[in-house]
Amino acid sequence: MRHFSKFAFAALLAFSGQAAFAAPQFSSKAAGTTGSDFLNLGVGARPLGMGGAFTAVAEGAEAAYWNPAGLAQVQRMSATFMRASYVEDISYIALAHRLNQSSVLAASALMTNIGDIKRTNEDGVWDNSYFSPKDAAYSLSYSYSVVDLSDKDHDVAIGISGKYISSKIVNSATAYGLDVGVMSFHFTKIPYRLGFT
Repeated sequence: MRHFSKFAFAALLAFSGQAAFAAPQFSSKAAGTTGSDFLNLGVGARPLGMGGAFTAVAEGAEAAYWNPAGLAQVQRMSATFMRASYVEDISYIALAHRLNQSSVLAASALMTNIGDIKRTNEDGVWDNSYFSPKDAAYSLSYSYSVVDLSDKDHDVAIGISGKYISSKIVNSATAYGLDVGVMSFHFTKIPYRLGFT
């Protein structure tokens, strides 16, 4: 019983230290320190059903979001469309097209729209106006199968995505992003894939 008490006290002390460390992130000084959280929502029924563990198995047009190297598995053309009503309206569209034996090009758009929200002052008084938060990320992705690193036992693909990100709550902000991914396919007795972005 005494060991359990010491363990419980140590766990409580560690947790309170974490809470004290996190407290500044919820203060007024933390306002405006994060952005584009909509990029963490995820897209596609299969990837979301897998809890987002899709980096190593990304394929089709959805790979533009999860791991651009996975676009190398597109045979000729692939398209995906998604609309979800979460806290906001989420829409995703992607189109991938094989250019030649080793290259695939894709374009995608992820958009959110929260709708109209009443604008109030600090006292909660409505000023008879509205604002409409919206976010968007437009991507152009390219995947290349690296023939020099491939043989009968494994294949390697690399991918890159350039993103234009815009966000609007009351004021607007824009940013650019870059995703790089690698995927390796191993054809042993038990085939497996490795991937990272």
